[in-house]
Amino acid sequence: LTAVCSCDSHCVSHHCTMLGNNSNRAAASAAIAFDCCHGNICTPASGFKVLQRRLRATHKIVSLSDDITAQSLQETGIFIVGGPQKKYTAGELSAIKTFLESGGSVLVMGGEGGETRSDTNINFLL
Repeated sequence: LTAVCSCDSHCVSHHCTMLGNNSNRAAASAAIAFDCCHGNICTPASGFKVLQRRLRATHKIVSLSDDITAQSLQETGIFIVGGPQKKYTAGELSAIKTFLESGGSVLVMGGEGGETRSDTNINFLL
């Protein structure tokens, strides 16, 4: 798995963390899912335009606009979270944790001030 950073200019100051324990799932699955349901600062439509354009040449891109579930992550190899501004439910965090445990990868980016400033609880995964 190769990490490539090509965020649009206003997302460059974000801190990035890649979580994952098995690149085989990412390689085996062509889908890359973006979280678009937590008031994210960056989505494929805003902030990740360049990144999603580059990725869609070789991967299926999915924008998740409903709750994150095991089902919504089922065909996904990489789940990208760009600056969430809302808290995740216990069910969503459980689905993401199960996704990680089954070999999926998660790229989490947040702004300065972390969870407190963004009113999110994504650090639960760390």
